[in-house]
Amino acid sequence: MTIVLLKARSGKHKFRKYNKVATMTRRYVQISLLLISLITPLLSQDTRARIVGSVRDSANASAAGALVAAENVATNVKVNTRVNDSGLFEIPYLLPGTYDVTIEAPGFKSFVRRGLQLRISDRVDLNVTMEVGQVSDTVTVSGATSLLEVASASTGSIVDHRGIIDLPVSGGNALTLERLTPGVTNFAIANHPYELTSAFVASRISVSGMRSQNTEFTIDGSPAMSNDSAIYVPMADLVQELKVETNSFDAASGHSVGGYVNTITRSGTNTLHGSMYEFHTDAALKGLDFFQRQRLYDLSSGPPDTGKVKSIKGGDVNNRFGGYLSGPVYIPKVYDGRTRTFWIFGYEGFRHPSTDANSGYFSTVPTLAERKGDFSSLLALGSIYQ
Repeated sequence: MTIVLLKARSGKHKFRKYNKVATMTRRYVQISLLLISLITPLLSQDTRARIVGSVRDSANASAAGALVAAENVATNVKVNTRVNDSGLFEIPYLLPGTYDVTIEAPGFKSFVRRGLQLRISDRVDLNVTMEVGQVSDTVTVSGATSLLEVASASTGSIVDHRGIIDLPVSGGNALTLERLTPGVTNFAIANHPYELTSAFVASRISVSGMRSQNTEFTIDGSPAMSNDSAIYVPMADLVQELKVETNSFDAASGHSVGGYVNTITRSGTNTLHGSMYEFHTDAALKGLDFFQRQRLYDLSSGPPDTGKVKSIKGGDVNNRFGGYLSGPVYIPKVYDGRTRTFWIFGYEGFRHPSTDANSGYFSTVPTLAERKGDFSSLLALGSIYQ
C-alpha cells in the first residue's frame, strides 16, 4: 500500500513538473510573439496615408459626433470615424489611392469630397464647414488633384501609376524614373541590353550632390538593398507609385545622408484586371552604331556591301515579356473577399538568346593566333596599327 502511494506521489510530482515546464514554454512563446509584433513595424517606414481635419458649422461651432467615412474608389473598402468634442477627426492607415470622403451629421447637409488623392505617407488636411439642411441633401466637392500636403518638410517628387505606365521606362524598370526628380544625377550607363532591367544599374544615382552609395531604396517602406544598391524592383505593372525624397528631414526616412526612394506596390481591386505585353528588339530592326559604321566603311576589310553589314550587325535578339492579373479573393459558397481581401500576380521574363561575336560587343577579343603570341595578321591593316 505504501509502495503504491509512493508511486502515485512520484507520478503526480512528475506531472506537476511537466505542467510547469509547459506553462513556462507557453509564456516564452507568447512573449516572443509579442516582441516580434512590436519590433516588425519598426523595421519599415509606414507608407500609408492619413486624413486629418475639422468639421464645424457656419457659426464655427464643432459638429461633435459627425460621422466621417473614407472609401477607396478602387476597392470600396470604407473606414469610419467620429468627430470628437473639439470638432477634430483623424483617419489613419489608408493605402495610397483615390478616396471619396463623406461627412454626415444630424441637422446638416451631407458633405462629399470626391477624388481625394492620397499618396505615399501623405497627411492631408480636410477642414469642412457644414451647411444646415437635411441629411438627404448633399454638398459635393470634386477634384482630381490632391489637397496641399503641409505636414512634412521633405522635398522630392512622386511618379504615380499612370506616369509609370505611360512614360518611356528603360528596360521596363520603374526605378529609372527617379532620374526625373530635380537634384538627381545619373551615374550609370548600361553597356548591354540586359542591364536595362538591372536594379543595380538604376541605383547608380547621386541625390543632392551626395555620393551614389548614400541612397536608401525601399519597397512598401521595407529595406530592399544589398550593400549600397537596390536589390529588387517589381515589374512596372505592379508598381503603384514611386516616391523620391531628395531632402529627408523626417526621422522616419533616415538611415542615409542622401536620398530616399520608396516603391509602393499595387493591390488588387473588386474587379478582375490584367494585361500582357511583349517588347522585341532585333539587330535586323536596328541601324549601325558609330563603331559599327566605322568598321563598315573600313575598306581594308572589304567593300561596304550587304554581307559585310550583316556580319557587323550580328544576330542580337532581346525579348522582354510578361503580364499581371488581379482581383478579389472569391471562393463560391465559401468566402467572398470583395471589399475586404484582394490578390495580385505578375510575371516578367527577359530572354537574350543570341549575342553574335561580330555584333560589336566582343570585337576586341583576341584571335586564337594572337592568344599564342602571333600578331602578324595586324600587319595587313596598315602602319596605323603598328
